[in-house]
Amino acid sequence: MYPSDLLWLIWRNLGRMRARVAMTAIGVLIGTAAVVILISLGAGLQHSLTGELTAIRDLTRVTVLPGSYGREFGPSQRPGRTEEKVLNEDALRFIRDLPHVMAATPRQGLMGGQLRLNRVVAYSSIVGIDPIRLRPWG
Repeated sequence: MYPSDLLWLIWRNLGRMRARVAMTAIGVLIGTAAVVILISLGAGLQHSLTGELTAIRDLTRVTVLPGSYGREFGPSQRPGRTEEKVLNEDALRFIRDLPHVMAATPRQGLMGGQLRLNRVVAYSSIVGIDPIRLRPWG
């Protein structure tokens, strides 16, 4: 059988089952379009979510607290460990030298008093940081 005979046979069978050929072609087109749409939708959602999460500054901030912080609520999570590391200038220098760290500064908090204006009552607090160590966030 020659290739021209095969082509003639294929063409004749396609002509005989036009509805089946049309439905198969439409199914292939719909399936391909669905895959392309779902991939682009997933990539767009991932891009949007990543952009929104990186815009939240609190997710890029880490606060280091001493191990005794919060002990009034219960025993330490590590029984038998009494030694605590001190957050001193050497530790701050180590943290500043870590990759992707933009700033590391000690923070000192002070609970303020009660503020009252007519019937509105609020409580204040003061937080002090080292402004020399901070760079403008851009």
